[in-house]
Amino acid sequence: MRIDEDIDVFTTPALRDQISRAIRASDGVFTLDIRMVRYIDSVGLGLLVYLKHVLKQDGRSLHLLVEPESSVERIVDITGLRSLLNVSTERSTR
Repeated sequence: MRIDEDIDVFTTPALRDQISRAIRASDGVFTLDIRMVRYIDSVGLGLLVYLKHVLKQDGRSLHLLVEPESSVERIVDITGLRSLLNVSTERSTR
């Protein structure tokens, strides 16, 4: 699933519903592509951690794609969430 908007206190409730539906409609590793996201706050990070735990309860895992050298990558690194959220960087094609 790809997210193209900021993940913050304002967008998280709707995103949680959209992502939950996508998770239910999928199987295996769930990839969340947030390479186009320019801003994520603590509520958004909380959503990602929540998703990780939801998937883990079902025996699945989360794979998070972030844009290299972006503010989102820096925030994930600063908070120590890179390994927990299985973050990888790939150059996006724009």
